[in-house]
Amino acid sequence: MFVIGYFLNALATVLDYGLGFYMWVVIAHAVLSWVSPDPYNPIVRFIHNMTEPVLCRVRRWLPFGF
Repeated sequence: MFVIGYFLNALATVLDYGLGFYMWVVIAHAVLSWVSPDPYNPIVRFIHNMTEPVLCRVRRWLPFGF
């Protein structure tokens, strides 16, 4: 029984770190949207490639106009 508990604890820890990292990537994407970064910069491309699949789905669900 302890093995399953340890496994679930490890899985929750990895998920926590992954979601925390992704949260910071989304924040970086939001900050980069306020400026005009070089689109060929490897860091900018990485941030865009990490966030775009999720943000594309979110944009479909949310209304576009204000």
